[in-house]
Amino acid sequence: MARLFSINFYYNGTSHNALVTVRTTPYFTQYELSMLDEEVLNQLPDNRILSTSPEHFIFASDSSNASKDLMNEMIRSIADHVQTTA
Repeated sequence: MARLFSINFYYNGTSHNALVTVRTTPYFTQYELSMLDEEVLNQLPDNRILSTSPEHFIFASDSSNASKDLMNEMIRSIADHVQTTA
């Protein structure tokens, strides 16, 4: 069964929310982002973040056009949630 949680993050001075679905495999944990604003979604390379440990998170794909600040803010929000619920 998938786990769900929500995150709140700031980007360009505005608060945003996302729903996160968690799927665990033997090799990594996948966090799939949904319910994102169109503005935010268009600035991401992917809506999936992968983690091999509680300290290591990366987007499933990368794009030179993606906003690194936004990506880092979303990863930070997920990492904070995972560390506080562990």
